[in-house]
Amino acid sequence: MDLKNKHFVIIATLLLGQSCKESVPKLRNIEGQRIQINYSAIPKDSVENVIAPYRNRINEVLDSVLAYAPKAISKTEGLLNSPAGNLMADIVMQEVNPVFAARTGNK
Repeated sequence: MDLKNKHFVIIATLLLGQSCKESVPKLRNIEGQRIQINYSAIPKDSVENVIAPYRNRINEVLDSVLAYAPKAISKTEGLLNSPAGNLMADIVMQEVNPVFAARTGNK
């Protein structure tokens, strides 16, 4: 390879290497504005029709009584033993017992 071809290959390789390098974009400035949120906007009927079944179901579930405790369930009652901890342990045991029984055959 003669000298002209070597120079051409070297220059082409350097230019190709530089052109493949990704430049990191730099942030110049940030512009923002405060938009007040209020309920004066009128909802669109098409959106309301899509959301209505979900809203009704959520309201049904959230408005119903999930459980009743005859006494307060507190995390601070007792140093290592509390009603909230006992409730959590009972729930875990109730959920895990069928899985444990299915895997090991023990109850």
